[in-house]
Amino acid sequence: MFSQGVFGASVSGPIALTASCTDKAVDSRGKPVRLARGDYAFASGDGTAVTVGGFQQSGNVYLGRIGGVSHATMQTTLKLTPRAMASTTTVWGTFTPSGEIDLKGTGTMELAGIPLDVDVTAKGVGTGDVKVRGVANFGWLSSKLSLNGEFTIKDKVQHVTLEARLQKQTVGGGGKWGFYVRDAKFRLIDTPTETGFTADVHLGSDDPDIGLGRQILADGLVTFFRPAAGADPLYHGSLRGNLDMKPLGGTIDGSVDFSNCDESCTSASPFEFRLRGNYSRLGFTFGVNVLVGDDGRFAAAASTGRELCTGTVDLAVVRGHACISYTITLTVASSDPYASLSAKASANISVQYFKFWTWSWSDWNEIGVGVGASVQLDPLKLCVSIVGHDVCV
Repeated sequence: MFSQGVFGASVSGPIALTASCTDKAVDSRGKPVRLARGDYAFASGDGTAVTVGGFQQSGNVYLGRIGGVSHATMQTTLKLTPRAMASTTTVWGTFTPSGEIDLKGTGTMELAGIPLDVDVTAKGVGTGDVKVRGVANFGWLSSKLSLNGEFTIKDKVQHVTLEARLQKQTVGGGGKWGFYVRDAKFRLIDTPTETGFTADVHLGSDDPDIGLGRQILADGLVTFFRPAAGADPLYHGSLRGNLDMKPLGGTIDGSVDFSNCDESCTSASPFEFRLRGNYSRLGFTFGVNVLVGDDGRFAAAASTGRELCTGTVDLAVVRGHACISYTITLTVASSDPYASLSAKASANISVQYFKFWTWSWSDWNEIGVGVGASVQLDPLKLCVSIVGHDVCV
């Protein structure tokens, strides 16, 4: 019977008392070798109870001295996540009679609904001081991330917290028109009461001096979802940000969303990048909805307008009313002319007069005039339209 701080096990095996011993045993590397005189090799049977960092599992224990080299090794399979029954990792390593262990292993497990390749280490002394740590390898866009963290037992229940950071990654088409995620902080949590895989990100542009398409700045959260078998991870980014309207002045403030999945993020869909927000200028507010292509280019228009009418003015034999209406349209794009404003206004006067010869009111008669103007920036172009005739400078 062998006992130490991590486990107790009954072991048995051969001892070579003569040089002619033909017995074989497993050495410190797990390979079968022939015993020499003075060698011995003890092993436990399958199913020895082992506690590693609070995780109680079964494993195999090997003690021996082969070729003059003493060894004490163990192998166990750890179930490190509370959700997926098949998420186990086999670790192999050494231990000492004082309870010090050093184990390593690899496996594939599902954490927060995402299948990941995991490298696991367990190292420490005794049942209370052994730390089980993991490195989960995760691919997002064209980056390879290593999520580092610890697998722990709290109130006899498994908890997983892994984290990683990403300095910079292209989102969308990249190149001249690309947007970039910067200083992203990834966090994966998997417990019986909470599960999730998210990233706090800063979205920006590589060169803020090239066009309006390079001026988006946003901050927010990217959430990852369970992919279909063998597919890339699904994700949806929901951020708050603004689009710099340098030629017009001011910014479009609103939300930035990008994803590779449908609205419920249960299945994959083409990559989409969208900016929704409001632009206020000269007392007018425009609601803007910009859909950016996967090459980073976009064009969108938003309008605001109003109609103002007087009440009917009655002068006994003549009566009438007047209406003035206007529409202002804002257009933004990632290429020339980047931004433009256009306005149209019209005035209409409607009158009736009393016809004494028929003792009745006439039909409504309308008198109207329309005026339009547009301003195109970068390059600058001004146009005025009066009654259908355009003058541009």
